[in-house]
Amino acid sequence: MDRILQAAEAPKELTLAAKASAIRRISPIRVFRGQTSAKIRGHWCTLTLMKIETRAVHAGRKPEGGSRDVVPAIHLSTTFHKADDGTLPGGYLYGRPNNPNRESLEHALASLEEGAAALAFSSGSAATLAVFQSLSPGDHVIAAEDAYYGTPILLRTVMANWGLKHTLVNMQDLAAVEHAITPATRLIWTETPSNPLLNVTDLRA
Repeated sequence: MDRILQAAEAPKELTLAAKASAIRRISPIRVFRGQTSAKIRGHWCTLTLMKIETRAVHAGRKPEGGSRDVVPAIHLSTTFHKADDGTLPGGYLYGRPNNPNRESLEHALASLEEGAAALAFSSGSAATLAVFQSLSPGDHVIAAEDAYYGTPILLRTVMANWGLKHTLVNMQDLAAVEHAITPATRLIWTETPSNPLLNVTDLRA
């Protein structure tokens, strides 16, 4: 990953005014350790002038080639152009793994949630299963006992055959969560507010 410059490290000519004037030309915004940054003139620079309301409108967007559309067009193509030498000039090959619209959404979500990256799935269960399958047989998951109905079903059926172990606990009881942790625990899965009980978990705690 490109080194992200803190404000003090940014080139002197990149003042806030310069950053503001260049926002329309930035590549996808990244967030690292709570700092929102954008690539301007080849350098990753911290954007302290962008509030979450601004990022909600602009993050993940860049002018379309040729037409210079500000709002991303809807890309319906399934396949994308491949050059004679096998390279992908546009960066995309097939619509299932990625396309410009999904990439724009993922960059926006990463910025708004202050994460290093984001991945968009066609359903919440697909995202949940992908996270569980990133673990190894024998690993242990602590999950909320009031999680979405399909989550414990995945743990008890599909992931049990995978060799993944799990414990369901009351996420509002921090002592119960701590007691459930084992040397094999690799993930604590909670949902807040929960579905359908709307219980709120103190994530910071």
